[in-house]
Amino acid sequence: HEGELSPSPLGIATTVSGITPKDAVQILKPLLDARTKLILKGGLHPVYLVTPPSSPIEPDWKNYEKILHTLYQEHPDAQAVAAYLGIEEGQLVTFAFNPPARSNTSPKVQLYRRFFSAILLFTLVQEWPITSV
Repeated sequence: HEGELSPSPLGIATTVSGITPKDAVQILKPLLDARTKLILKGGLHPVYLVTPPSSPIEPDWKNYEKILHTLYQEHPDAQAVAAYLGIEEGQLVTFAFNPPARSNTSPKVQLYRRFFSAILLFTLVQEWPITSV
């Protein structure tokens, strides 16, 4: 009807999912990108896509690179996902020596935080002992 407001599909999905509008916008681009390239081998990419961008978990920046190498040893396919998302070991070294402040919400830092949370979720899905993470 003319003059009536109606929610967009993204608005409906955001409301139904219970995520914040800010998180919904951050989730949308990777989901749209996944329509043309979704890395199913290994399972990490789908886990990343469902990981909330604003996870309250702060990475262990000093050990993040080591955790990533352990993941690569156990699941070599994870390296392709990290590369596709833009996770760089050099940046992890920088963050290890100069960790970003918790208040830092730059897209780059958010990417690394979200990927760290995805690694934790992935290890649970794979039923690794949580102490091995």
